[in-house]
Amino acid sequence: MIRWFFASGAIRFRKKLLLLLLLTILAALSEGISLWLIVPVFHALIPASGPSNSATMLADSLANKIPEALESLFGPDAVLLTMLTLMLLLVTAKTILTLVTNWQTARCQWGLMSNWAKQLLKVYLHKDYLSFLKDKHGAMLGTITIETRIAAIGVRDAIVFFSQLIVSLAYIGVLFITDWQITLYQLAAIFLLFVATWGFTHRLTSRISRDILIAKQCVEADASESLSAFRQIKASALEDDAVDKFGEPVNDMARLMTSQNAYNAMPKPVSELLVLLLIVGTVYYLYAFTDVMIASQIPTLTLLVIIANRLFMSLARLAIAYMAFTASLPAMELIARQLEQGRGRDRPPTASVRVDLTNGIVFSDVGFRYPDKSDNVLDGLNLKIGGGQLTALVGSSGGGKSTIIDLLLGFIRQEEGTLFLDGRDSRLLDFKRVREKIGYVSQDVFLFDCSIRENMLIHNPNATEDDMERVCGQAHMTKFIAKLPDGLDTLVGPRGARLSGGERQRLAIAIALLRNPDLQIFDEAINALDPEAEAAVCRAVRELQNKTIFFVTHRVPSTLEPDQIFVLERGKAVELADADVADGGVRRMSS
Repeated sequence: MIRWFFASGAIRFRKKLLLLLLLTILAALSEGISLWLIVPVFHALIPASGPSNSATMLADSLANKIPEALESLFGPDAVLLTMLTLMLLLVTAKTILTLVTNWQTARCQWGLMSNWAKQLLKVYLHKDYLSFLKDKHGAMLGTITIETRIAAIGVRDAIVFFSQLIVSLAYIGVLFITDWQITLYQLAAIFLLFVATWGFTHRLTSRISRDILIAKQCVEADASESLSAFRQIKASALEDDAVDKFGEPVNDMARLMTSQNAYNAMPKPVSELLVLLLIVGTVYYLYAFTDVMIASQIPTLTLLVIIANRLFMSLARLAIAYMAFTASLPAMELIARQLEQGRGRDRPPTASVRVDLTNGIVFSDVGFRYPDKSDNVLDGLNLKIGGGQLTALVGSSGGGKSTIIDLLLGFIRQEEGTLFLDGRDSRLLDFKRVREKIGYVSQDVFLFDCSIRENMLIHNPNATEDDMERVCGQAHMTKFIAKLPDGLDTLVGPRGARLSGGERQRLAIAIALLRNPDLQIFDEAINALDPEAEAAVCRAVRELQNKTIFFVTHRVPSTLEPDQIFVLERGKAVELADADVADGGVRRMSS
């Protein structure tokens, strides 16, 4: 718990947590004193006529001294009214303190959830690229949206646990003042019940909670996978199979959560039964084993019954809060573990320096092998991307084109050789700063579900209206936007679904240009376009000025007219001469 408190960032809320502790103590004292005032009130209404028991002498003494003190201050006629008013004020104070505590608890609870969600997203976005690809995105999404909520509720349950513990201690204190012998009898019974059930409850809820966490991660991953593969599932008529596959982890999770809810519901009815048994036992104890006349001890007995009932209800809430808190521990531990793993990632190896990518990029004997592969995907790669030129890289699928792009973006680092950016070894650069000067357009363009203008401003919040008009003109979007009823304020739909493939590509180019990059990368950006859209995109690329352009494709269209073409094969790149390029495509592949 202590490790989680520091690792998860909850320590930032320590002042609020200390405030909650103070408010809870004040509320418990207010309630305890107001309850104990029942004794002098009853003594004032029903004067005791029998002898006092040694165990109740303190209570009887205080019950007599309080009315005497009030009588000396306000007169005999105002004693009862003063005590009742004092009780009302104490109960009112307890109510106000409880409301403030609940408000502060909610602020602390959901503030922590918001803080964790932002930290987790930051950790995931800063993860190593290869490890990110291996992780299940559904599980990561579930951790951000669901586990943070469960952990925040667990914080609330912990606060409730400690508040009920303080309230229970206040009740026990009043019981001791009222009758220490009966209090010892009640505490002995509570201790035996605690020993009998605590260990069993703790082990049971901990095991089930961890099983539920694993089951939820499987459900989230399966659901995310099925929804991501919607088109493929629909095309292959596999809807029922996908539902059947998804049903297994869902059924397991439902079974586990049913058991958890059943166990969590146990404390309240059990406590109600125990309260009744304890009250009956207390009355019988007074009658059979003390010399006190029950009639003479009506105020004390009434207070004992009321507090015993409240004590057991408080203990029941304490047990429920503990079980709920235990159920949230796996989520808390998961969040703490994820945040710990994310600390220290993406730190620049050296001081940030300005890199001008228009000065060219050089791959010198670069080699790279993926961890799960036996052969190098790049083997002694030598490639020079001319500064301020349009360079095309041609290669078949799986030949290493994406690996080269990932190296340029700093997603992965070469194992052999050197990648020079502006004459500097890339391993000594802060790639977060480098990526700020790179524009990237892929075949699968991702657009946010908002307007064209908002999509552009996400990538450059400081862009002016003139800036947006300029890049739209460079991307040959001006006429297209003019035909839209809302112009730049037209909504593009989820992932840009309301735009055609060519329109999405040109918008992606405009967004990339709005960042004013030194290096513009096109990753298979024309593969899915029709000839007309392809010609428009190539024309937009060709007309870009003062930029280093790296165009990766499996074929070179005639409308592109690159300054240099490299063919990638078997992990090596070969530059083609002008005689090797004809009719809009590569005529000879290197062997």
